[in-house]
Amino acid sequence: MADSVPLERYLSLINRILLIIMPANEISYTG
Repeated sequence: MADSVPLERYLSLINRILLIIMPANEISYTG
C-alpha cells in the first residue's frame, strides 16, 4: 500500500503530533 513511507512510521508521526496537540489527560479520556 505505502511504498516510500512505512505505515508504522506514519502512525508514529501522527502519535507524536497528537501528544503535542492534546495533553496526556485527553488521550487517557479517549482510551
